[in-house]
Amino acid sequence: MPASETPYVNGGNTTFESSVDAQWHTTGHYVSRKSQRSSYHSDALHTNATCPISSAPVAHSGHQRCLPRHGTKERRQEIPQERLRRDGQLFDELGNVPGTFTYVISYTGTNDVVATASGKRYLGAVNIVEPSELSTRDVANTFKRFGLVADGTEAWELSTMAVDPGLQRQGLAGYLMKLTEDEIKRSFKATHGGHDKMKLLILLTTIKEINEEFYAKRGFTLDYEVVYPIGHLGGETGFTVGHFSREVKAGEQ
Repeated sequence: MPASETPYVNGGNTTFESSVDAQWHTTGHYVSRKSQRSSYHSDALHTNATCPISSAPVAHSGHQRCLPRHGTKERRQEIPQERLRRDGQLFDELGNVPGTFTYVISYTGTNDVVATASGKRYLGAVNIVEPSELSTRDVANTFKRFGLVADGTEAWELSTMAVDPGLQRQGLAGYLMKLTEDEIKRSFKATHGGHDKMKLLILLTTIKEINEEFYAKRGFTLDYEVVYPIGHLGGETGFTVGHFSREVKAGEQ
């Protein structure tokens, strides 16, 4: 699906909004879809305050889940589903790294968010924890990637990907991944130009048992994993957090 066409979900048109850079400057466009074609109106949506999802449903309990796409219903229920556990946590996790961006899809004419994705540069981190902080930090770092980036490589994280559980398997995740990858490549080329030999990586972290197949089909490979025991984050079974990556050619369409 071209990035210019928003998905037609459950019989309703959807609207696309984007938030680009550390100041959350919104540069979205109102989109209506008719007869398999989308039309962009020239009046862009702008705000200099906060990302538009700050007061939208995605910031509350109904959309705070890991939003699994695969696995049996019973398996999904056993693994902890709450990814974001308080209002504002999304923004804390995104931070203020220059170039951070967020995409939001909502039903046209409403604030009903159906899907969102965010990306940011990965700066690399080393996990140094005092023994007295180990249990607390272990919970806080469950979905945090650690490790330095190799010389000659720029890495970006797909830091959030959320789709309303009732609207999955309608192309929303794939559409958002395309938008996210295109924005990462645009930013990479703006920084390094078209003749630089820098390598570009896209990184993501997810629950392996549920989402590995979805991302593997899109070329992501497992870099490393962390196994958590029964009871971690309230899970009825143990689960594995996988850290994946995929090399992207900036010139590819």
